[in-house]
Amino acid sequence: MVAVIGASSAGLLSAYLLASAKIPVQVLEARPEFEPEERTLIATHALCDILEFDFSTTILNRITNFRLHTKGQTVTIPVSKPDLVIERRALLKLLLGNASSVGAKILLGCKVKEVKAYFDHVKITAEKDGTLQDFFCDYVIVASGVQSVRGSSEIEGQYKTVGICQVRVDMPEYGNTDTVDIWFDTQTTKFFYWLIPEGIDMGVVGVIAETKEKAEFILDEFVKKNRMNVRQRQKADIVPLPPLVMKSKYKKDGRILFAGDSCAQVKATTVGGLVSGLKGGIACARSILAGRPVDEFLK
Repeated sequence: MVAVIGASSAGLLSAYLLASAKIPVQVLEARPEFEPEERTLIATHALCDILEFDFSTTILNRITNFRLHTKGQTVTIPVSKPDLVIERRALLKLLLGNASSVGAKILLGCKVKEVKAYFDHVKITAEKDGTLQDFFCDYVIVASGVQSVRGSSEIEGQYKTVGICQVRVDMPEYGNTDTVDIWFDTQTTKFFYWLIPEGIDMGVVGVIAETKEKAEFILDEFVKKNRMNVRQRQKADIVPLPPLVMKSKYKKDGRILFAGDSCAQVKATTVGGLVSGLKGGIACARSILAGRPVDEFLK
């Protein structure tokens, strides 16, 4: 039996792949109801190669150009294959449904407190309905994000984090539905601002900063300065800031594996984690199925 901690995109995809191969899988998710926060994501066309099922209902738009702005100069860079603008909430619900349909058990309201690995199994202690319960499994895939399981020395993450914040706005007149605008302003952030068009009349503006609070503050200033009309705020969050050279993370003879934000499987240049996190989930599933180290399946 395999336990997946966290109903994230990486966790749910690994659960789907394992359950499809007739491996018993339980997904332990802390939230009592599965209602993920809305967030607009952009992913490379590689997503089409990763997901073997139809996910077209989660696609908001397709991007063919990136327009970079810095110090009064602008340059437009086309991409060879369109990037995809994805609604994260819709994608997570699709992944959850797919995992459930092939036999994965989804345990909501199950907050993991401790993970303990032994020679031939792993014990998970979780709180559900106000009581502590123990789960025993052969493998654990940790896919619960940068928070992991605080206080559990077996899995607690050690990665630096940054803040990310986005708001939906009316598309400005200069916006193009097939073009992402990116602004570099070293006076306010060492990262960048972006405008991702979701359609003809709406887009999402965002920024990365050292902390979540700073990201919220400087994004509000940016929106005011550029006279953008805000339609909806998307919840600010923290994401891992990975080193430039990444290796997989696993412990106790490979019985505890990690995927997605839990092991900073994100792009170092943009801290985008959808494609790389899903690849991590696939690698974990393949490692368990083949009985070989997860490093062999990471590309």
